[in-house]
Amino acid sequence: MITAEQKAYFDTFGFIRVPRQFSAEEMEAVTREAEKLWESQRGGGPSSGRSQNIQEMVEKGRVMTQMVVDDRIFGTVESLLGPGFIWNGSEGNLHFNDGSKITADERARAEHGWHTDRPNEPHATTYSFHLYLDKVTADTGSIRVIPGSHRPPLYDDLLPVNEQAADSTVKVYGLGPTDMPGVALESDPGDIVFFSQKIYHGVFGKQPGRRYLKLRFVAWPETDEQIASLMRYGNRGRIYRPDDVFVNSDNPRIRAMVDPLLELAARTEAEREHFDALGARDKVATY
Repeated sequence: MITAEQKAYFDTFGFIRVPRQFSAEEMEAVTREAEKLWESQRGGGPSSGRSQNIQEMVEKGRVMTQMVVDDRIFGTVESLLGPGFIWNGSEGNLHFNDGSKITADERARAEHGWHTDRPNEPHATTYSFHLYLDKVTADTGSIRVIPGSHRPPLYDDLLPVNEQAADSTVKVYGLGPTDMPGVALESDPGDIVFFSQKIYHGVFGKQPGRRYLKLRFVAWPETDEQIASLMRYGNRGRIYRPDDVFVNSDNPRIRAMVDPLLELAARTEAEREHFDALGARDKVATY
């Protein structure tokens, strides 16, 4: 479980890495399940050398779903965000950077510039939980974060680099992207990484075969502005349409994360003009 010191660290810096939460045997089981889903997505054949992304990935696997309600994930999120947090979907990413087999856009994603997922969004309460299936380091695709950049004034000061362009940090600070002051959240399989989607982060040197699961959570929205933010940013607008597996689940922890969405969906639909009027028009940034 999360200690008071870890909670203070997360609140101040906007991220936390907790090592060795899942055993090698547990990670092998998760990896087998994930690989079957990626294989199914490509029709059962070998990899084509192109990256793959599966939305609602965790919901499609029994082992992965069980991890969500495990104390090591559910309890961690509850300790950090408080009770009443909401499920915001998941995805599974398999990255490749295999020369001529990929498009220029896919190749560019091997160097994902510094950015915040929530530009000009002071009300966002969304968070990502990463579980890497392979060892990642600063030079092989671990996420890098700028501590404390999820809150003003640092959050606002860094907005000029939010272009996600390779030279944005050079233009603003005269620094290459990997020279920016920050922390590389290097990870071994079994570690967990949790961070605010407002924090400035980047990924560099992604290696072919880089695999990870992303679980998204939302702190309970206390204000109308926060609800409006969910309408704009929650899982690319799909937060009110969770996967049927979770909607029909009888697990009390899944129900606790999903049922409130139905209430929020009904309210936002009834008061759509009000919530639309509150919102910014920024699009979600993804990586």
